[in-house]
Amino acid sequence: MPRSFADRPVVRTRTPLTWFALLAFVAWVLALVAGTDPARAVDAPLPPDCRLIPIALSSQTLEGVAPGSTLPDIFNGSQSGSFGWLSWSGEQGVPSLVTSLTYPGDSETYVNPNDPDDHLLSLGDWVQGRPGVSNSSQVRAALDALKAVDVDVPVWDSATGGGSNSQYHVVAFARVRLLDYYLPGQNRITAQFLGYSCGSGTPTPTPTPEATATPTATS
Repeated sequence: MPRSFADRPVVRTRTPLTWFALLAFVAWVLALVAGTDPARAVDAPLPPDCRLIPIALSSQTLEGVAPGSTLPDIFNGSQSGSFGWLSWSGEQGVPSLVTSLTYPGDSETYVNPNDPDDHLLSLGDWVQGRPGVSNSSQVRAALDALKAVDVDVPVWDSATGGGSNSQYHVVAFARVRLLDYYLPGQNRITAQFLGYSCGSGTPTPTPTPEATATPTATS
């Protein structure tokens, strides 16, 4: 006897969207197994107008700051022995720093300190820090020249290590115009904040755990 339509088995097919979601999940799992940041599963190149210079700017410095505001200090290193210089390639010498500070910079030499095969600086990556203040005449000349152009700097939300082993986690990029610098002594660089740049927006704040009230005994 022929089976009715209701008795026939239902054959389900996966839609392209389902397959895409499955492949994205597999890529995320593979990134975790490899020990890399899942956000790096697909790197996107920086826009051609992104001119990065190796100065670490803390995301806390930009909290509540509107474009056009003056930032008293963008030289925001947080680790012991690290005042805020970055090294794209890991080189620690002054000549390398001067080259990176000379417009338009050389961020294309970037090497991820945790993944030597990653040469594409993008959101979620880590950047090597450089110790010391470096107040040489060449560094000062490079900073003086940067006062005439708008440049971009990495914005970080967390750091690890110290000195030449320090690393900064990049969550955004900011466009600034250097106004002045005070090296050494105050160890600060003053700049005007022009807005987020290089295709990035305002970084999402890292949630902090709420304090739990501890009950107290009453008599």
